[in-house]
Amino acid sequence: LERVQQTIQAPARKTQAIAQLAITFAQAGDLENALELTPQVKDTLHKATLLAYIASGFAERGNQEKAKGTLDEAIRLANQITLSSNQANVCAAIARASAKMGDSSQALRFLQKALQTVSQSTRETAIEVIGHLIPVMDDLGGTQLLSDVYTELQRADEIFND
Repeated sequence: LERVQQTIQAPARKTQAIAQLAITFAQAGDLENALELTPQVKDTLHKATLLAYIASGFAERGNQEKAKGTLDEAIRLANQITLSSNQANVCAAIARASAKMGDSSQALRFLQKALQTVSQSTRETAIEVIGHLIPVMDDLGGTQLLSDVYTELQRADEIFND
């Protein structure tokens, strides 16, 4: 962390690097380090995404109370994001955390929201979001969702190839 703070001077890049580091900690199950970095993540998009990953970690540990509180904060922040292409990744992360918590209706709502934004995203973002959605669909056992994702991929591919 010190190295990131010393070598990266641009505030936006620094917060993005710290957020990515914290997300990596959360994905690896090191929730303590992820939580420690959370206050340093200043932008709404990265903080909402980070909190969704932390909520997933709490759900995997069986701590539903902390998972719910953390996910509620992620959702509150996600609702403040206005640029739809930015919403795709955070919605996918929220959908995954919701699925891990056993809240399939909320997971489906955020899956659909993420799918709606895919066609408005860059090709790279669309691929990344789809990568996040596949495990959620697996958790939910949704073949119709897989069909919806495939349709959105085709739509996105048409947009990018025009």
